[in-house]
Amino acid sequence: MKRFLSIILAAVMILPLVPMSMFSVSAETVTDSQGVEYTLSDDGTYYIVSGYVVEPTEVVIPAEYNGLPVKEIGDSAFRSCSSLTSITLPNSVISIGDDAFYACCSLTSITIPDSVIGIGNYAFIYCSSLTSITIPDSVISIGDDAFYYCTSLTSIEIPDSVTSIGEGAFYNCTSLTSITIPDSVTSIGTRAFYHCTSLTSITIPDSITSIGEWAFSDCSSLTSITIPDSVTSIGRGAFAFCTSLTNITIPDSVISIGEWAFYDCTNLTDIYCEVESQPDGWAEDWKYGCDATIHWGCEQEPETSEPEYSEDESSYDPSEEPSEAPSEEPEYSEDESSDESSDDIVGTEGLEYTLCDDGTYYVVTGYNGSATEVVIPAEYNGLPVKEIGEWAFDSYESLTSIT
Repeated sequence: MKRFLSIILAAVMILPLVPMSMFSVSAETVTDSQGVEYTLSDDGTYYIVSGYVVEPTEVVIPAEYNGLPVKEIGDSAFRSCSSLTSITLPNSVISIGDDAFYACCSLTSITIPDSVIGIGNYAFIYCSSLTSITIPDSVISIGDDAFYYCTSLTSIEIPDSVTSIGEGAFYNCTSLTSITIPDSVTSIGTRAFYHCTSLTSITIPDSITSIGEWAFSDCSSLTSITIPDSVTSIGRGAFAFCTSLTNITIPDSVISIGEWAFYDCTNLTDIYCEVESQPDGWAEDWKYGCDATIHWGCEQEPETSEPEYSEDESSYDPSEEPSEAPSEEPEYSEDESSDESSDDIVGTEGLEYTLCDDGTYYVVTGYNGSATEVVIPAEYNGLPVKEIGEWAFDSYESLTSIT
């Protein structure tokens, strides 16, 4: 009996030293002739595209691999694959995962089959060469920041099947000129079209009930927008820095407007409010930073002439932002519209800053310039720069030095 107990005690002492992998079965991962990796699903019934071993340029994903269907493009499958120029997906694929094509900066085209029902968060973030994309009518959701910084994207078709557009979905798509939102969508997420500086017009369907915070902020070319009477709330800063907007009508269905909704809309001369007086649900500072005349109890009058404005007035200069500006303002970058001289420190243009939660300092969160040497200033907009954020200079290969 004593010998038996000794054996049991020894086994208990040795067990923690044995790798747990000996007791689990890992998913099978295989590589095809293109260098693309496939991982078997947990139930062993289909394959997931999970990565690559060599950087491909053109990829065609097969409908089947090793006799099983290929159903998913996995999370981060082609992340930072800078050589990828085009990819074709089969009708067997039903989902595109988070970060699937993150920073595929050479990707110019992709064919999404009508079997796909969801586009994940950050799916095409930083795909700066992608010029157009057609979303099939099988897709019901576009994830957060899905096309963030797709700066060459000029057009996109959103089908009637889509019910939600995620936060920051088209953030900084600076070449996007127009977009039609289908009447299947009920809400426009926070920052959805932030800094789409080429967007001149947008149609909001009467299915929309809410416009998120900063949704159209810094759309400096947006000249007109019609808010349907289905909308009940307009978020904080929703149309801030829309410097080409001249007038707007707010229907009497709107019971809530956040602070700074029309901040720095320098050419906005008239706001027509169908309600007789300001509702209780409208923030006191809803028109802060806007000199427009408020017309209560009336609809918008016919526009008789196009107002004139200078090129300088049609861009947002971050240095003009007052200290009372919102502490939760989204990211923005210094750009060529700045009044600063060309003698500025090399590399400061293109740096992106985000104000911290308590509004006391800035965080460097990105860079979209072309300099090889970058100098980060000690202060920005009168506040100290204290942090370099996660992924701030991710995928920027030309950077040789930073101070």
